[in-house]
Amino acid sequence: MGKRWFLYLIVCVMISCVQDSKKKEKVTEEPIVEHKINENIGDIKQGLNSNLEISAANGVKLLAIMDKFYIIKHNPTSDDTSKRYFMHVTLKTGEKINMDFNYSDYSLKNDEKGEYKGVSIVVRKLPLGPIYNVLIGQFDENGRVWQHVIYEKDIH
Repeated sequence: MGKRWFLYLIVCVMISCVQDSKKKEKVTEEPIVEHKINENIGDIKQGLNSNLEISAANGVKLLAIMDKFYIIKHNPTSDDTSKRYFMHVTLKTGEKINMDFNYSDYSLKNDEKGEYKGVSIVVRKLPLGPIYNVLIGQFDENGRVWQHVIYEKDIH
């Protein structure tokens, strides 16, 4: 009985580990610090020119186009680029995905001579699956600095 119980326990732990690693594979995303602004300029211009952006607190503009989520800030302060961002995606299945990140890991390299001089832009890939909403914002040791909810109807 003891050996069977031990074997059963080992199998359960192994199955749990495999399932956890598969969940992490779904949301694991390589930072895109090597991407440049001009590689995403079409989506950004289309969204801003079509007034698809959503104004959030602190002068931040949010733009969700297809599978990408942009956070755009003109004349960013050090707080805009140093405080950690939270991004909680809720799928229509009810699954919640935590995609918290640092600005430096997902900011687009900006040509300081171009039309986006003085603008900070972050881009994140949205997870696959039908999205119900995205809760986005920034936080520090004192709590949330700002937050905004984007619903499915706002993803273009």
